[in-house]
Amino acid sequence: MEVRPDGGSGLVTGYYEPEVAVSDKPESGYQFPFLRKPENLIKVPDPDNPPAGIPPGFAFMLAGADGMACCPDRQAIESGAFDGLGLEIAWANSRVDVFFAHVQGCARLCFPDGRVERITYAAKSGHLFTGIGGLLVKRGEISPDLMSMAAIRQWLAANPERADRLMWENRSFIFFGKAAVENDYLGPVAAAKVPLEPGRSLAVDRLIHTFGTPIFVSAPGLQDFDEPRPFARLMIAQDT
Repeated sequence: MEVRPDGGSGLVTGYYEPEVAVSDKPESGYQFPFLRKPENLIKVPDPDNPPAGIPPGFAFMLAGADGMACCPDRQAIESGAFDGLGLEIAWANSRVDVFFAHVQGCARLCFPDGRVERITYAAKSGHLFTGIGGLLVKRGEISPDLMSMAAIRQWLAANPERADRLMWENRSFIFFGKAAVENDYLGPVAAAKVPLEPGRSLAVDRLIHTFGTPIFVSAPGLQDFDEPRPFARLMIAQDT
């Protein structure tokens, strides 16, 4: 299958599995946790017609004795909304590293003793995702032609007094679960229930494409991963 944009050009983006230095305990500067899913965080059966008290579009909600409630957002969670519940998987020494692992939906955790563990997406808070790169462009902090993940990281490092506030504007928060690293080359098991293969697995909109569909991607302005040539390869829809 070949997909062609309707008039104008398309946009090719990539995603990856970050490696993050972590500790088993909140010590020696490691104070920013990756959290597992709370037991009472459940999927909204029909986000377009949610239970009373849940705004339309929310994908997850908290079930309690008094009914359903919205999950706290990023700022509330990072300020301690789930403290004391034992949800911590590991602690990183950088909130920015945790934030970008949330954006990617996965990470490899590298412990001081050499252990490497994988975490993958388990659930989210339900709040809508807001791309902070778009906010920085809109506010004139970074020009559109210079926008990149590296540029966002540079801005966050250069503006520590504003960094948390900006990241909190992305109210979406990701909860993780542990997964084995069975093959160092392959990525995590994604939505199609198969491990992602670098440079070949493609994320698609499930409303448009079916998992397992071969799609040829040609991006002449992008260099291929393996050779100094334009990006043009057959890929397989395996994630969303």
